[in-house]
Amino acid sequence: SRVMEILVSSVPPVQQLFGKIIGVALVSLTQFFVFFAVAFAALKTSGQEVWRFLGFDHLPASIFGYALVFFLLGYLLYAVLFAVLGSLVSRVEDVQPAITPVMMLVVAAFMIAMFGLNAPESAFVTGASFVPFFAPMLMFLRIGLVSVPGWEVALCLALLAATIALLIYFGAKVYRGGVLMYGRMNIFKDIKQAIQLTKK
Repeated sequence: SRVMEILVSSVPPVQQLFGKIIGVALVSLTQFFVFFAVAFAALKTSGQEVWRFLGFDHLPASIFGYALVFFLLGYLLYAVLFAVLGSLVSRVEDVQPAITPVMMLVVAAFMIAMFGLNAPESAFVTGASFVPFFAPMLMFLRIGLVSVPGWEVALCLALLAATIALLIYFGAKVYRGGVLMYGRMNIFKDIKQAIQLTKK
């Protein structure tokens, strides 16, 4: 909209991008904590231990640390992708075609994770766990089921962080040009056009 044109001219695109990502994250976390608080209160009232009810009482503390790290990195990775693609959309009916490629990545990661439950040490699952778009699910799955060398975890996290940094760098350029574009979309042409707009 025209409002976005004013915002783009006064606020750096990276700040806008992260503002949206953090805003959506805070809303989601608020909803999660509300539901968790209600469930926690209900379990306490019934006299049940929360961790035992959830099946977490025998898990090592390191698992929760890995869960937090991979969740945050995975959220940031996909949030940047969704935000950038969303900036290219000016009509509601164009949203689904725009996000379909990212949704296919999420579904692929989920399907490989389902396979990995039965074969976490297979070469396919091991290799796929280093792919940044699959790593948040697959590497965490492997850590939870088998003994994973520390260097593999470190390499996975480094690749994931590098991919996020690249997405933010190029995504900010696409975002700044994308919010100025209107009309029907062709995802690849629009990305190219959005980057060209930032150079003008």
